[in-house]
Amino acid sequence: ELLENLADDIRSDLLPGRMQEIILFIERNLENSPTPEKVSRTFGLCPSALNRLFRKHLHTSSHRYINGRKMELASRLLREESLSVKETSGRVGFATQFSFSREFKKYFGLSPKKFSLAE
Repeated sequence: ELLENLADDIRSDLLPGRMQEIILFIERNLENSPTPEKVSRTFGLCPSALNRLFRKHLHTSSHRYINGRKMELASRLLREESLSVKETSGRVGFATQFSFSREFKKYFGLSPKKFSLAE
C-alpha cells in the first residue's frame, strides 16, 4: 500500500507511455533496490538512453530520480510505520546504515533518527 501511495505522487499520466512504464517499474521495485543499470536492462535500453529519457521528461538523472524516490519511501517508513533506521536502510536497499544515513541527511537535511522524532 505504501508503494502504491508513492506511485500516486508522480503525475505519470502526463508522461509518454514508455516513461510511465519505467516509472511504474521503479516505484514497484523500490524495495528491491533498482539501479539505472537494472532499469535500462529491463527496458532494453542502454544506461545513457535511460538517462536521456529522464532528463528530457523529468529534468533529472535516472540515478537522482531513483535515489529521491528511495528517500521518500524511507521517510514514510520512518514516520508512518515507525521502523528503525537499520530496518529502513535495509528496506530501501542500502548496504550499510551509515551510507543510508549519509544520503538521507543529504536529501532531507536531518539524520534519519532526528527526522523520525521531529513532529
